[in-house]
Amino acid sequence: MNGEQTKCNSIWYVVALLLIVNVAGCALARESMFKRKAREMVSMSQEQLNTFSALDLCAALKITGSENIKENLLSRPSFKEDDIYYIRNNSVRIGMSEYAMLCAIGRRPNDINKSVGKWGTHKQYVFRYDRYNVMYVYLENGIVTSVQD
Repeated sequence: MNGEQTKCNSIWYVVALLLIVNVAGCALARESMFKRKAREMVSMSQEQLNTFSALDLCAALKITGSENIKENLLSRPSFKEDDIYYIRNNSVRIGMSEYAMLCAIGRRPNDINKSVGKWGTHKQYVFRYDRYNVMYVYLENGIVTSVQD
């Protein structure tokens, strides 16, 4: 390798490193911004909390443990008292609603397979964690009926 190639390679290395640092910095800034917003949500009225999605409230509940946020989730038809324990512990239970399950897992599924018939709606949520770790959650008419790890 001549001196010019080494110089170019090291410049690209520095550019790549700066891009990685920038992306990581943006991710940390977003996370810190959401944590700040979650702390603000603790003191909001129920009317103000009603403007947030259930998924945002679930994330805030996991961060703060706020009773105020918990009350707002329980006022929504898709959440039951038992679900809060599982949401806080990132686990799924049979009988949960679809929204409570998504809140408990805390991320979007990789795939959703859906069948509709006169019996109702069947869904299979697929969560891939890596090449070998996949979780399947099965629902019938919006209620978790089975979980396969």
